[in-house]
Amino acid sequence: MMTTDEIVDQYCAAWNETEIEVRRNSLASICTKNGQYIDPRSDLTGLEALVQHIEKIQAGRPGATIKRTSSVDVHHHLGRFNWHLQDQTGNVLLEGLDIVIFSSDLSAIEKIIGFFGPLNAA
Repeated sequence: MMTTDEIVDQYCAAWNETEIEVRRNSLASICTKNGQYIDPRSDLTGLEALVQHIEKIQAGRPGATIKRTSSVDVHHHLGRFNWHLQDQTGNVLLEGLDIVIFSSDLSAIEKIIGFFGPLNAA
């Protein structure tokens, strides 16, 4: 069984995968069939919807890649991690925080909730 860090790293790698079948297969091995992906601009259900969403994002930012920038913090079946999107020269285009809801046995992602940008100071 994969660790939660390995699952999250494979999830991030899927965002960088340009071959749609490889991306689909990679996500299928770590996400539940009817998983959800939610961010400020999207609310998707199902593996195929996520595969196509990533395709659309890649088309809008050719060559940009997602990189996990923190540890994966997990308790119970919940996790969180920071990431950033960088262009081909390494310039950070966007940073964010994702909340992960894992299956109860921590073997798959059931839901990703994404937030863009850093948190504002109180």
